[in-house]
Amino acid sequence: MKKRVTFETELIMGHKNIAAVLVPFAPERVWKAAPVKVDAPYSRKPQDAYLVRGTIDGTAFEGWIGKRRGRRFIIVDQALRKRAGVSVGDLVEIVVEPAS
Repeated sequence: MKKRVTFETELIMGHKNIAAVLVPFAPERVWKAAPVKVDAPYSRKPQDAYLVRGTIDGTAFEGWIGKRRGRRFIIVDQALRKRAGVSVGDLVEIVVEPAS
């Protein structure tokens, strides 16, 4: 059974000027899932991540939860920010569940 997780967090400007939200839970514990490799815009080599689907302030998206320097995050690209009507610094509601 898929477990939806809902949380509120600030949309921040992160590493290499990539907007993201910090994820306050460990997907490997909550979902008992193993990561997959993804090509990340902040790295030259594939990174471990958890594929997700969900909403940001009610706007649907598909993405992944990554981990860098001990913090988990979801990248929120410019197109998604525009569709959702959100900006860096906004408090947003995130709902996510495993994509597979």
